[in-house]
Amino acid sequence: MKIKIIAAVAVNNAIGGEDNKIPWDFHPEDMKIFTEKTKSEGGTVVMGRKTFLSLPEKFRPLPNRTNVVLTRSVNWNYDGVQVYNDKVSLLEHLNTRGIASLWVCGGAEVYNQFFELADELHISHFDTKPDLAVAFFPSINYDIWEEIESKAYLEYANSPGFTHKVYKRK
Repeated sequence: MKIKIIAAVAVNNAIGGEDNKIPWDFHPEDMKIFTEKTKSEGGTVVMGRKTFLSLPEKFRPLPNRTNVVLTRSVNWNYDGVQVYNDKVSLLEHLNTRGIASLWVCGGAEVYNQFFELADELHISHFDTKPDLAVAFFPSINYDIWEEIESKAYLEYANSPGFTHKVYKRK
């Protein structure tokens, strides 16, 4: 199983602001990229409980994907979601199911747990530096990661422009 991280990241590595919200307006092209990629290769996504609950209610669980939530809250559950309390049992279970790719969708703690295991990074680098960020993406060490794709997108309404890049572990 390949582990692929997908994230929207600001210039200062910010990924989240107050109330688990992205600290800039959503960009429709980034949403399209996220949807297409996370539905591919079996469509299995993993995220933390707070990230999952930050999704608009009408998109919980994310449609046409296997939704997995990693949480320390032992008694937490949600219809249509597989819940795990630790990364090891999550990976053991998913490996037995023959899943091609696991898409790691955040938040910061979940990114940190999977960063060293990741085979690919799919990062939308947004042209913004929010001051009120409270959650950050791990720093990318370019000695370890090789950029294999890049496509720029212009700003949209109140959303800054971004460049979506794919990195493969060297």
